[in-house]
Amino acid sequence: MRSSSPWWFVVTLDALVLGYLCIAMYQAHRTPDTFTPTFMKTFFGLLLPTLVAFFFLRRRLMREKAA
Repeated sequence: MRSSSPWWFVVTLDALVLGYLCIAMYQAHRTPDTFTPTFMKTFFGLLLPTLVAFFFLRRRLMREKAA
């Protein structure tokens, strides 16, 4: 049984999430007194738009694949 998403799609999303985690950790490390709020603001500020974009891109890819 094949997955519904191409493998490159999942690998790209995983790589972006890992990159965002590194960026957020770096930004939070620079301000240790506000580590948690800085991390949350940076990580989720990058992650949420990416997840929304990938959700719509996946829907579009699946629609084109079905046609």
